[in-house]
Amino acid sequence: MEEPGGTSQALWEYNGLWKKDNQIGGKTGTSSDYVDGWYMGITKDLVTGIWVGADDRSVHFTTSETGEGSHTALPIFGRFMEKVYADQSLGYTYGPFPKPWTKITKTYNCPSPHIEEDTTSTDSISNPIDTTGVTPVQENNPENPESTPPNNQR
Repeated sequence: MEEPGGTSQALWEYNGLWKKDNQIGGKTGTSSDYVDGWYMGITKDLVTGIWVGADDRSVHFTTSETGEGSHTALPIFGRFMEKVYADQSLGYTYGPFPKPWTKITKTYNCPSPHIEEDTTSTDSISNPIDTTGVTPVQENNPENPESTPPNNQR
């Protein structure tokens, strides 16, 4: 929540979450073609996962504005947590994350990998390899009569 530009920044819009120095951590996610959006949120007492999507992968959102996890799943988490905190019978309270009970001495450096594209490989589209054993059907080309397949292959 404190990282500038982080996708969880939208949680600041939910006023019911920010009392008594409450701390929340979270991560959004979006799959290719906006098929799935998700948000994982964590407080001192609770870890919550929200998934928006469908089992049928042909069902999907059409734009980042409608399909990203920050636009689909994060708002559900925000409203859910407002209701959780409002219902005192659940026992979840506001507050910061607890401090570690032992000194942390290990340093982790997790840089993002640098991926270099192999420009020496052959493009599979320009040199396709048929692994099916099926002869592809030719498209009709009026300039080349030999490209027209027999009637039973159209």
